[in-house]
Amino acid sequence: MLAPVQYQQLFEPKRFFAFLAIVLLAALFSGIYFENYYLILSPFALAIGLISILDITKLYYLLIFVTPFTIEFYLPNGLGIDLPGEMILIVLTALSPFLLIIKFKKEHFEYLNNPITIALLFHIGWILIAAIMSIDIVVGLKFFLAKLWYVIPFFFISIYVFKEKKNYKQFFWILMIPLGLSIVYVLVRHAMLDFSFSEVNSAVSPIYRNHVNYGLIMVIFLPYVWAFFHWYKKGTLERFLLIGIALMMLIAIYFTYTRAAQLAVLVSIGSYFIVKNRMVIHALLASLILAILVVVFFVNGSRYLEYAPQYEKTITHENFDNLLEATIKMEDISTMERVNRWVAGAHMVNERPFTGFGPGNFYFNYKNYMVSSFVTYVSDNPDKSGIHNYYLMTLVEQGVIGLLFFLALLFSALIYGENLYHRIENKELKTLVMAAILSLVVIAVTILINDLIEAIKIGGLFFIALAILAREGERQNALSKSLASK
Repeated sequence: MLAPVQYQQLFEPKRFFAFLAIVLLAALFSGIYFENYYLILSPFALAIGLISILDITKLYYLLIFVTPFTIEFYLPNGLGIDLPGEMILIVLTALSPFLLIIKFKKEHFEYLNNPITIALLFHIGWILIAAIMSIDIVVGLKFFLAKLWYVIPFFFISIYVFKEKKNYKQFFWILMIPLGLSIVYVLVRHAMLDFSFSEVNSAVSPIYRNHVNYGLIMVIFLPYVWAFFHWYKKGTLERFLLIGIALMMLIAIYFTYTRAAQLAVLVSIGSYFIVKNRMVIHALLASLILAILVVVFFVNGSRYLEYAPQYEKTITHENFDNLLEATIKMEDISTMERVNRWVAGAHMVNERPFTGFGPGNFYFNYKNYMVSSFVTYVSDNPDKSGIHNYYLMTLVEQGVIGLLFFLALLFSALIYGENLYHRIENKELKTLVMAAILSLVVIAVTILINDLIEAIKIGGLFFIALAILAREGERQNALSKSLASK
């Protein structure tokens, strides 16, 4: 078997272009002989693939650049795909074995020993097991494959790309510029509609699926704007620009009328002080205990039945103030439809508690478990949306073991991140690590009422935040070993 160095020799410029010339001539004559002119195009596809292997960072940055403008399309067979981002994800995943052979060095494998990587591998491994044991194994395996082409590019290739501090700056601006343009686009469109609450989804279309996705990507990325503000010196143009971007994002978050996004801004501020004071474990334990108490309260004596909505009063509200009031009175259709699916999900868990119904199988099974008193005007679910609680969805589709693995991933990342933040002395990397932690916290809180980790714009930033913590953790370990040896 050829060593990585020998593989690299195959891609020296002279040999590389000689190889392509031979393939081009072979494809040209084959295309003419077989009258299949698509064969003539194959060398160009091969060239793109080989160039990407030689410098996969360019393809990775292209993925980051197009992510804010990636649009969800529905195919005739009912499946959905995010274009162009998901196509690049698939290509990056397909190229990753070649990257592993040609580019990876021994030190890259040290990231496999990182607690975050280990927890992530267990999480992915159990998804495969749950997929095999699914009610519909085809749906389960499709979900697993889709998960792979999220995790490999956004986590593992991110670790490879983030070699130096300058790579973080490149990542930030390559994402910030198109994200900023998309925000300007939405604000202008929304202003033409008088910033109407009822028209907000029209304003964000077609770039964003709805105002929730739009609001959450801004809140999740806002900590990085804060972090990179500290990377530039006082009085620089970049600092003034980032102040303007932050203000624009805060204004845009308000006009999304997304309750989760607005609350998440406050949560991220509070979380900053929790991390600073080494209280992450305390906060996680308190959150876990509170969640258990809430579940016990509603399940005990079937108390949840007392909160069934009044069908006639549970409607869509076109005024944001009315929406907040209706939410408190449990008369908002969006909130109560979530409750309807949570109740159905709880009954599903009771039937298959250990392995779940299978990844991606919730939608195809939950209507059989709905309680009639919780049904709303939109319970027919034409959008084929999920349960709107990622933790409960994981429990329903992957069972108790799947939920425990996901919580282990999330908790280990937050605890590891807090420890890393207090170990790092470099101020710039310190703020970056804090931003990654706050980004994870925002996601952890907002998926209580959403299940958007499977969405490219949210899930991508989730795995990138994990990659930043893993990369900087191992960099810090290497630095500590180097200092100890001296």
